[in-house]
Amino acid sequence: MRKRNFVIKSIIAGTIAGLFLGFLFKYVEVTFNIRVYTLLLNIDFIPIFGNYNYPEFVEFLLHLLIAIGLSAVMVYIIYFKKYLKRHQLIVVILTSVLIALVYFPTTVLSNRTPALTSVEALAVWIVGHLLFGIVLASLYVIMFKNKKI
Repeated sequence: MRKRNFVIKSIIAGTIAGLFLGFLFKYVEVTFNIRVYTLLLNIDFIPIFGNYNYPEFVEFLLHLLIAIGLSAVMVYIIYFKKYLKRHQLIVVILTSVLIALVYFPTTVLSNRTPALTSVEALAVWIVGHLLFGIVLASLYVIMFKNKKI
């Protein structure tokens, strides 16, 4: 399979998984007032970006770019490094949960995000990223079924 197809499919998978995570966190924030969506879109701590107030749409697009980038890295790791099929799901899900650890520095560095000690926010954040990994890995199984590079 051509590498271009892998790039396109990783962009599609990252976009879908990123939309899923964004909509899930928006629902949780609106319904339960747990500010995980605000945390997801937070860029206050980035030196140049933090100096401006961006509309939600722009912050969400930045989130999607990160999800797409993560998807491309995951495709590279699991397909180009030739992980066994049974390990691919585990690699993607564990990586997504590990990425959830950004909860701690981003929460400390912003006033808009949930408190560092918010057990509810931390639980939703980790479960959301676990689900993100499951969605991403499931899309890979569907999109890259029986494909060789």
